[in-house]
Amino acid sequence: MNKSLLTILIPTRNRLDHVSEALGRFSNILEDSNYSSEVEIVVADNFSQGDLKKVVLDASKNCKNIKYKKHLKERHTAESSMAHSVDFCNGKYIWCFGDDDIPSNNCLDKIIPILKQEVAHFLLLNMELKLKDNEVISYIKATSNVTLYKTGERLFRDFGLISATTTLSCLLFKKDDFCIEVFNKFSKKSEVYSHSFSLLHMFYDKPCAFVSDPVLTYSQNTTEEEMYNFGKVYGERFAYYPFTAGLVDLIRVLSSGTNIEVDKILSFNEIEISKDCWIVSHQNLGSFFLNATLIQISQWSNNPNLFDKEAANKLLGSILFLKEKSHNIPDGFTGFVETLFEKISLKPESSQLDNKEISQEISLLRKAILSNSSEAISDTQSINRPVALYFDAGGPLKLLSGESGDRIYRNKKRDKRINLSILIPSFDRAKEIDKTLGSLSSWCKFFSNQTEIIIVLNTSSDDPNEIADSYVKKFDFIKVHKYMDSVHSAEKNIRRSIKLCKGEYIWTLGDGDFLSLEEFIVLKYLVKNTKKSSEVLFNYALSHGKNLIKRKTMPQSIRKNIHKKLKIKQCEFFLLGIKMLLRSLIKRIFAKP
Repeated sequence: MNKSLLTILIPTRNRLDHVSEALGRFSNILEDSNYSSEVEIVVADNFSQGDLKKVVLDASKNCKNIKYKKHLKERHTAESSMAHSVDFCNGKYIWCFGDDDIPSNNCLDKIIPILKQEVAHFLLLNMELKLKDNEVISYIKATSNVTLYKTGERLFRDFGLISATTTLSCLLFKKDDFCIEVFNKFSKKSEVYSHSFSLLHMFYDKPCAFVSDPVLTYSQNTTEEEMYNFGKVYGERFAYYPFTAGLVDLIRVLSSGTNIEVDKILSFNEIEISKDCWIVSHQNLGSFFLNATLIQISQWSNNPNLFDKEAANKLLGSILFLKEKSHNIPDGFTGFVETLFEKISLKPESSQLDNKEISQEISLLRKAILSNSSEAISDTQSINRPVALYFDAGGPLKLLSGESGDRIYRNKKRDKRINLSILIPSFDRAKEIDKTLGSLSSWCKFFSNQTEIIIVLNTSSDDPNEIADSYVKKFDFIKVHKYMDSVHSAEKNIRRSIKLCKGEYIWTLGDGDFLSLEEFIVLKYLVKNTKKSSEVLFNYALSHGKNLIKRKTMPQSIRKNIHKKLKIKQCEFFLLGIKMLLRSLIKRIFAKP
């Protein structure tokens, strides 16, 4: 049997209608795709009631890529069903897919080209979220289509282990790298999150990627539905086990198997969305554990009859372990837990607990946790270069590491001669746009085959289109893009416009700003010669109206240093000026009347 490039794996149990809909959608996608011969779809039956096999075989009549497989042993979770279905797959890569999620019509066109580039062993895929009222909202938006990571440790550090990397339909990995023994090792400790922890264990030292263009719509569960499912597995007495003691057990196994320090794992950035109010929250993994612990403690203090001494000792042991390995545990946290457990365990039936005092103590501890989390995330961001991400209405998200992988798409599309894009966001500043374009066009026209200027208009009311269009008619390297929807800052306008740029380097310039010839030549040299640098900070001059207030030219020492590093001779500025003048004269002489 020929090996496929991609297997779409759908583990399922007792959801025949959902499977039928998913197979219908994928059949239509494959029919319209150029990659149908490279894809197979495997439905893994986890002892479903009803004739699932017939549903799958009926679908396979219209699409030969669809196959039916059944587990020999019943699996208790979707994650376990997925992990034990890997051997059913014939593809080089496996894309796990939830039976009630909806694939995008062009999902294969987005995914297959990346797989063919072989830039990553594990891919985290983006999605859209479908709410209970059928409204669909964006999850994560990024400045590049693909963000590449040298190692899985870096990717999981940005996206966490309990939020973005836990959705089955967002997971795509190389089959040969998957190890069922590793998964089983984690699953024995705690079934919830075992798949995300085991995947990090398998790919922590391999190249990975985040694909930001959504390839599916995810059907989200409510908190009540999720907690009900956890309660069935772990019981009412210790419902928060997978978020507390179970989570710490997973951290222990991960650290011992990968040599990633416990303290570092606790600092992983978690991007979590409330399933009820859809508010985005940022915290690290250590803070997540501590907050879940406080919820469990509140449950026991409000209802001492639910208190389980064995579970409490296990939870306390987890706290003591983390206290020894990490600075993430606030002062007083361990003592508070020990004292409270002692009070509850004395006489649980008639325990007289001061719930008001306990609530106040928990409130103070939550503030301490929040403070620790903010400091930890801030420290990490100061070390790593951020690639900005944002939610539509949730404020900025930041990827702490990773490099743009847009070249995967742009190699064929973009003009390789263009090495610099000048991006100018503007809002209600038509006169300033005129000044800026006048300045830039006088220098850029000599580098028109290497430079592009893009003005992005944020629903301006003074309609600078007329001014911008006058420059577009004169210079083909100047382009205008006008948005119909408004954003509240120049930064957001820049973020959504990065994808318009074809240059290898992007320079963002404020409308109304301009630059000298010398500074522009240095800029071009930096772009041409400083290939290892990801960003360059430029100096500027301050002006007011026609009067120059303060001219902050590049200091002589810095200029000499740049000339030395880039091997720019002083005479080159003079020679380049003559070259530009001659080119201008030739253009005028041979210009059509």
